[in-house]
Amino acid sequence: MSHSVRRRGFTLIELLVVIAIIAILIGLLVPAVQKVREAAARSQCQNNLKQLALGAHNHHDAYKRLPPGTRSYTGGSPGLNQAGVPNTGGGISGTTSWWDDHSWQWFVLPYIEQAQVYNLYIKTVTLSNSLNMTVRQSMVALFACPSDVGLQQNEWGSNTWCRVRSNYVANWGNTNYGQQTKNGVLFRGAPFTMVVGVKLTDIGDGTSNTLMFSENLVVGPLPNAWGGPVSDVMIAASGGAFEAFYPPNLKGCDDVPRLYPPAGATNGRPGAGGVIDAQCTVTCGAASSACHEAASYAARSKHTGGVNVSMCDGSVRFYADSIDINVWRALSTARGGEANTSD
Repeated sequence: MSHSVRRRGFTLIELLVVIAIIAILIGLLVPAVQKVREAAARSQCQNNLKQLALGAHNHHDAYKRLPPGTRSYTGGSPGLNQAGVPNTGGGISGTTSWWDDHSWQWFVLPYIEQAQVYNLYIKTVTLSNSLNMTVRQSMVALFACPSDVGLQQNEWGSNTWCRVRSNYVANWGNTNYGQQTKNGVLFRGAPFTMVVGVKLTDIGDGTSNTLMFSENLVVGPLPNAWGGPVSDVMIAASGGAFEAFYPPNLKGCDDVPRLYPPAGATNGRPGAGGVIDAQCTVTCGAASSACHEAASYAARSKHTGGVNVSMCDGSVRFYADSIDINVWRALSTARGGEANTSD
């Protein structure tokens, strides 16, 4: 006699228990995956900063100076630390030299395996000239931190101002872009300045104690109006720089002479949502070079709790947002006379 075997299925309660267990496992797994992904992105970002520092050192090997912070200088500040900086802006033919056209990013291109982009640049005219539009539109992957939104295009329909956003900025010192005394804080030298490259031997505080590059947040694209200089590659005036007057990841506005992106813009910066008309301002006499010279941009990062930086000796470190502001400023100075600021 044959007996049929009745197969018993899962009950509803058993299915719910299995689903709950799977959900718990996924809940435990997702944060771990996110941590691994962020660790990889942070490592890549640090590698980018390392490559930029090595590129600056290779430029120094070739020319006995670090790259100039800018090619020209249109300001008139008597407070510049370096005496006799020439005003070469009017001597470059083309559309306009704008505010210190051509920054350090362009000078390091041959030393970060981007000679093909560097060679596209027509050096007898400004970067803002339409003849150099191809250079301004070049997307260099090394300038992007993988934790951020990626390289963004700014006003791509414009022949004059179209540029690419960047995540990395050069150390302009402890005060402002004009490298002046600010609110009683004396400017004490920096590894980057206008027109003239700095010698490593002139960094009296020691290359291991002095910041070279840091992170920045990419901003854009901006609708209807040029909102820079904020995170532009090869920017005119101060977008390629940071100053340590403010701590990393400042909560609120930088001191900027132009519109912040509106709250709905891609990766809007802190302060934009709580500022009238998304306007952050800087105290200055007029909408002129004085406003740009007074600007101070904080180092900013998508990494939790601080920013990645490269030092002038080529090493890469991570500094927390909670760093003492006096230590942070001391790390940014090249001739401040501070000791052991990297500890």
